Amino acid sequence: MRTCVYTTPFSLFMPQELLSRLKDAAAREYKTQSEFVRESIREKIEREREAAPLSASLIQPGVNENTDL
Repeated sequence: MRTCVYTTPFSLFMPQELLSRLKDAAAREYKTQSEFVRESIREKIEREREAAPLSASLIQPGVNENTDL
């Protein structure tokens, strides 16, 4: 004989107002994290752009190439 276990979402037991508040809070947190990630990526790209001219000026043709292959 098999036993079936049914799981029920907590939302069925929560008052609608509480469920709505939790959804709103989760949406705000997701938006905040998304903005944080976007800003972090934007800052990283800016740092790489600022560093690119410096690193490009350090590369000299023939000097940095690996010719021992």
